[in-house]
Amino acid sequence: MKIEIAIEGPREAVRALHRKLPWEVEQPVQGFADDPQRARLILVEEDDRVNGTLVRISEIAERELHMADGLEFRVRNLAYSEPSPWCESLREPFQPVPSLTVQPWSPSACRPEDPHTILLDSNLAFGTGTH
Repeated sequence: MKIEIAIEGPREAVRALHRKLPWEVEQPVQGFADDPQRARLILVEEDDRVNGTLVRISEIAERELHMADGLEFRVRNLAYSEPSPWCESLREPFQPVPSLTVQPWSPSACRPEDPHTILLDSNLAFGTGTH
């Protein structure tokens, strides 16, 4: 079973981590159009190796790069997931019904002032919300 590990944080920290990883990573570091200072790195690992991989990445971030505090880790099982919540179209607000706006959560998201807008972490318990 494949497991996705997404690491998000300051662009330079993510790039430094990417350079230090002891194995080949197929996908390049991805930047954010709305925040050029942040970036994401996505790894795909077999489920029986995820724990060891996370420990090794944490060790590199903490001991070698001294920057673990600025990084966010997300892990999801690809066999039970909806299409990737990382695609840019799911980072935009949408209205499933006229009286409600769903704003996908991000670390830079502010609390919405409109009482009919909800923040939804589109890759955890609720899926993307688009269905």
